[in-house]
Amino acid sequence: MVDLSIVQKACNAALDLVGIIPVHEPKNRERRSHLKIDMDLETMLELYFQSKPEYVKDKATLIAKALELKDELAQQAFHDETSS
Repeated sequence: MVDLSIVQKACNAALDLVGIIPVHEPKNRERRSHLKIDMDLETMLELYFQSKPEYVKDKATLIAKALELKDELAQQAFHDETSS
């Protein structure tokens, strides 16, 4: 852990300061530019699972279960809304 106040005090007398840069490997983040916000859930899941080799085999089951859960939540929200 670095105490920044000590670093600031040490740098007070400096005329120029280049920078303090942490030493770590940058993580490569996966881009999902093929997913768009206006897509329906089924299409988004289809594209997501298509890009993941470990899920290709179970893609249809996973999508069906996700859509089933979405419907359950919608029904529960409707029931909660009408019973209040």
